[in-house]
Amino acid sequence: MASTTGSSCTLARLRSTRAASGTPRTCTSPAPPCSSLPGEAPSIAHGRSAGTGQGRPPGRGPRRQHARRSAGPTGNEPVPPTDVATDCWFDDPAAGDRRSWAVPAGHGTYQSLNLELLDRSDEDDRIFLIEALHPEFAHALRADAEMIVDGEPFSPRLHITLHQVVASQLLAGEPAETWQTVQRLAALGYDWHNIMHMIARVISDDIYAAMDQQRKFDPGDYARRLNELPGDWPLPHTLRPH
Repeated sequence: MASTTGSSCTLARLRSTRAASGTPRTCTSPAPPCSSLPGEAPSIAHGRSAGTGQGRPPGRGPRRQHARRSAGPTGNEPVPPTDVATDCWFDDPAAGDRRSWAVPAGHGTYQSLNLELLDRSDEDDRIFLIEALHPEFAHALRADAEMIVDGEPFSPRLHITLHQVVASQLLAGEPAETWQTVQRLAALGYDWHNIMHMIARVISDDIYAAMDQQRKFDPGDYARRLNELPGDWPLPHTLRPH
């Protein structure tokens, strides 16, 4: 299971979130299908992007992108206002740089901390950077509370944790298929956040199976499902007909 979660403490954190959230829910949608952990974000489950540089093919050089303020978890719903001071931005990940894809380089300040001083190889610093990429969750994260999105409960903490799982796999280079999938999807024109959400959806299915069905992690099956991405995930904006 370590290969799926990235660390035993990550799985423990997910178990804790599940216990607090109650029975897992499975959502269904014609395009794309979704299966999520309790309270998982519609941005993962429904294939919508809430990320920086939406629709912009990566690898075109660094760009200063301010952390999102008004976009909701699915990229189009309003969210509660936050009183957290945010003056930060993130570079686009560099082509071929696994570390920058795990967590894009941050600049400026978030919650009065200089993001450039944080170490992306440190788990706590990495989580803080991922939170800075989601400033619309700040109030709920600080209160350890759920949000309501599209009339459904949504756990910002679980959403951040799934981002951390993908980041941990990329930094460790294990399983190798995760990085291979990132490169392949980036070449198709998908941006950082969409790619993270696609992979996180696959991971969430494995974690759910491990916790609720005691199913052992199958590296071959995981690699197969990564290879099926993007599946019926929406096309990147650059490839959509106008």
